[in-house]
Amino acid sequence: IDGHPIGIISTITNSFCGSCDRLRLTAQGEFYNCLFAPQGLNIKNEIRSLGSSLPLGEVNLYSILSPYIWNKEQGFYAIAQRLKSQNMNQNSRKISMHMIGG
Repeated sequence: IDGHPIGIISTITNSFCGSCDRLRLTAQGEFYNCLFAPQGLNIKNEIRSLGSSLPLGEVNLYSILSPYIWNKEQGFYAIAQRLKSQNMNQNSRKISMHMIGG
């Protein structure tokens, strides 16, 4: 638009899950390691503690996020298969990150 580039993220038709390095944080304080994750981590309290004088806030946040980031599932199809095997609805979240722009 007016000489500025725009991009389309085609996550389903042209999957990039294998090379995705993106993380998402919602305004409600939920942290997601995948656009299609059925649920994230609620880190609102940990984020709030960063602004206080509590010295362990940053260490606590790191200890929560590190395993969640490094142990993410292998994208949409892996998550869908796991949910299917657990007899869960793929769309267990009301609004998924891919619907609101990630």
